[in-house]
Amino acid sequence: QDIFQGTSVTKMAGDVSLTSHYTFCFGDLNFRTELQGDAGVEENNEMHRQVVRELVVQRDWQALNEADELQRALRAKDCLVGFQTPFCNFPPTFKLQRKAGFEYVDQRRPSYTDRVLWKTGHELEKDIQPVAYEPCENFASSDHKPVRAAFLVQLNAPLKLRPRMARQASTKNMKRTLSKKKDLMKDKLSVVVAHKKRLHL
Repeated sequence: QDIFQGTSVTKMAGDVSLTSHYTFCFGDLNFRTELQGDAGVEENNEMHRQVVRELVVQRDWQALNEADELQRALRAKDCLVGFQTPFCNFPPTFKLQRKAGFEYVDQRRPSYTDRVLWKTGHELEKDIQPVAYEPCENFASSDHKPVRAAFLVQLNAPLKLRPRMARQASTKNMKRTLSKKKDLMKDKLSVVVAHKKRLHL
């Protein structure tokens, strides 16, 4: 919440995702794998880690995604409301030995902490499509594997303003109305007169 409020172009906007056609959020979001439904696993950290590691060995990406805290938070609208993230069709990217490949640190549950998310403006959902989402397997200088994503994005047609139009009756009526209240609305009248030739609808 603090990060997105800091991206706001104006104080009224809330955050940049409310005023943008497409917004991307990515990085180490620190969400973990949290199995549910088996009280014994939930209460025993070592058993919990072992079950998660077995799911990785079995390449059961479906079960791992279902246990992903970020996916649950998005569905419950607990954070990043309106954002989506692709299905992780690959091994968890944390916590790993600092070498190529996926060799996990025994003391931690393998988790999808490194993520890419996106959000669209109103009725633009069909104009973006994720086409790739994968970890950088050979990255060896961190206990995380960075992830990368590619998207097809339909750009909006350029905004075409109409040429300047002749002053219409509505403009004359507005000026006449303001003139009647000239003493009370002197400042507003000057604004309308100063800009009337540059106003487009």
